[in-house]
Amino acid sequence: ILSEILSADGLEFWAVKYREKLRVALTHAWGRRTASILRSVLAKSPNERTEKEMQIVRQNVTRFTSGIGILPVESQTSGWKPMPQSVARVEQCVRFVLGDEDGVTLNRLAAYRDAKSDFDRGAVLPPETMEGLRSRYHRDRTNAEVLELTKSQLTTGQKIAVQRKAEQSGVEVEFDPAKYDAVRLYVYAFEMGMTNEIRQALRDKAEAAAARLPVQFERVGVLIDSSQSMIGHDTQARRPIATALALRDLLSATADDAVAITSDGRPCESYELVEPSGDTALAAGLVQLLKSAPDVVFVLSDGYENAPAGRFGETVAAVRRIGVQTPIHQFTPVFAAESQGVRTLSDSVVAMPVSKPEAIGLGLLKALIKSDVDRGVAALFRVVSLESRDSRMTLTTSSVT
Repeated sequence: ILSEILSADGLEFWAVKYREKLRVALTHAWGRRTASILRSVLAKSPNERTEKEMQIVRQNVTRFTSGIGILPVESQTSGWKPMPQSVARVEQCVRFVLGDEDGVTLNRLAAYRDAKSDFDRGAVLPPETMEGLRSRYHRDRTNAEVLELTKSQLTTGQKIAVQRKAEQSGVEVEFDPAKYDAVRLYVYAFEMGMTNEIRQALRDKAEAAAARLPVQFERVGVLIDSSQSMIGHDTQARRPIATALALRDLLSATADDAVAITSDGRPCESYELVEPSGDTALAAGLVQLLKSAPDVVFVLSDGYENAPAGRFGETVAAVRRIGVQTPIHQFTPVFAAESQGVRTLSDSVVAMPVSKPEAIGLGLLKALIKSDVDRGVAALFRVVSLESRDSRMTLTTSSVT
């Protein structure tokens, strides 16, 4: 605990954003008595500490900081040596976390202390931290003022997450779509609307990911489950349909030609939204796709078929009996913790869980080998060839360097 916290480059940031959590963690690691002693000792300047107090700091703080060494000792010729800046930084952060703000000089720590009386001093603080100070010390100020003041401190993830709030508050918070994965962009587009900039970012990501896959097709059929259940749980609203749409784009980009439709038969062009609604009826869509003679059909569904249940499996069995051997694969959007035990639509269809569309390469390779040995082996050789090429390029670059 102490090594992870005290040697962290972001300790000052952590101290203001997670102050109470750090206090609990450090007190747990040291014990209440030692934590109380350290707060008192660290309030003194190094030349005011006794040898015993210096030993306490060395034993409980400094030795856990990375690459700092021990606290300065008294020189016989020049008195006290100056404390290394990195040591002073850690000591201030620890003292601040333990509740002592007196005399702190680090930028964020001093801003936290001063922002209690001067609202504008909070510009360098995380938005959540400043919002807490606003609610306690500046109740006449608004949430919009906090967002405007601290927007430069927003992380990449926060910039996309606060767009609706920023729009409602009249605050402009810029974000770069290229910095987010396709699923996140689709979730955002459902909430805020699709734009040409987001559509282009989705295209770039799909094409880049497709180029890394072990197989390419001439004609791909994609069937998207657009039923109500694809909206997902409130805690991750629209994550399943967003994952399915990102998969649609990626799989379509692997082919010279692609046909994508929803479970209710609507055309579903790449980089466009599909609003889930109604029951799950996939059988008719499967037949519609097979009529277009694709090399392979990908079904993107959560596996919950109810209109009627089992009809998809019956349809697969029927087309196999009449000699249609087009490979059919099921991709099921899941959260990371749900990657086991996905529901399959048919016993003869390979069902693969997907949380990150760009990482489907291995699962796709396994499915290909199972359904089409020749194509699967060819894909495997392509993977080996690409990895060999990348290894040679890495070795050449290293040699040049």
